[in-house]
Parts: sequence; C-alpha cells; structure tokens
Amino acid sequence: MGWVNIPNEVVLKFTGQPLQNNKTNADLEVLYKPFSCPAAGCDEKFVTVESFREHLTDEHDLDESKVEVAIRPEMEDTTVANLITHLLLQFNNERRDSPFALIRKTNDGYHATEVWRRVQVAMGRDASAIRLKQEQYDWVQGLLDRKLPLSKEEKERGDEVQTVVMFLYGFSEDNVRQSLKSLPERRIPEPNYSGVGEEPQARELVTEEV
Repeated sequence: MGWVNIPNEVVLKFTGQPLQNNKTNADLEVLYKPFSCPAAGCDEKFVTVESFREHLTDEHDLDESKVEVAIRPEMEDTTVANLITHLLLQFNNERRDSPFALIRKTNDGYHATEVWRRVQVAMGRDASAIRLKQEQYDWVQGLLDRKLPLSKEEKERGDEVQTVVMFLYGFSEDNVRQSLKSLPERRIPEPNYSGVGEEPQARELVTEEV
C-alpha cells in the first residue's frame, strides 16, 4: 500500500478568505483572549475556561454559574492539519443526538487513530505536507461523502440529504474537498476573471460542413 501527500496549507472559504477555527492548546482546550477574574481585588487573567473554573473554586470559593465574565475565543487560520483534527473530533462526538452517531462504521476507530497520529506528527514538525497511507487517505475522502440520515419530518418536507462535508462546511464544502486531496487529484482551477474592465475571451465557434 502506497503513501499519499496532502499539502498542509491554509484552507480557503468559498469567498476566498481563510477558513478559521478556534485556537486550541496541546490538550485541545479552546483558547480565549485573556480575560480577568471578576472577583474584587483579583488581577489574575486566564486563556482557558478550565483554569478559570479551578481558580474560582480554589481561590474564591465561587460558583462559575454565579459570576459573569465576557470571553472571546482566539481564532486562527485553518490549515489542512487543523481541518482534519477538527473533523475527527466532531465526528467522534459521543452525544446520542450527534448527527454522526448513526453513520459510524466498524473500522472507523482504527482509521481515525492512524490518521490522527500522522496529522499530529505533521503538526509537531510544522510539516509542509501530511503523509497518509493510501487506505487512510481513502477513508478520509469517504468520510466526507457519508450521507446523514433524514428524520421523518425532514423526509416529509422533502429536504435534501446532506453529506458530512456539506453539513459541516456549507458553501465552502467544495474548497474543503479540494484541500484534502493530493495535488494530482485536485481539480485544475479556472482562470480568474475580475469582471471589471475586461471581457472574458470569446471562444471561436467551429462548425462542420455538411
């Protein structure tokens, strides 16, 4: 079984702007812009909710639900490594009402573990590409295309069946698909046309004599 390289580049939204995600630390905790403890006379600042909770309990004996503090998540441009990491975490959502609960398969755990390991190695080395075995690469591509089941109400409304990538990324799903492919498998982009001060080149009409 061969290997496949996926460029570890920034993923763009359908608008051409970088797709963004919540920045996390090594423990996969969501990071926030530094925020202060609301207790009077306390100057402590925090970047994770967990450290804030521990501080309230240990230092002030306060219940988190009884204090108010404004927090804003730190965002970062999504690289392919980030994208795969968040895709695996979302697909592994263990809540019973998760839309992915009914479409998991027997070997998902094995493939997810192998993909996760290769992606984290690439992130640790700040690698320019993610190197996956062909079977793990094929699994990622298949994961994107899995169809989510419709509820009875959705069927009665005539809702369209969505795939995993459509559900998670909306209009940007095609960009996400392309970013997770190896270079030889990517669609060749069409030439840019700004529409301002220029006209698309006319195609010569070829007719055949009868």
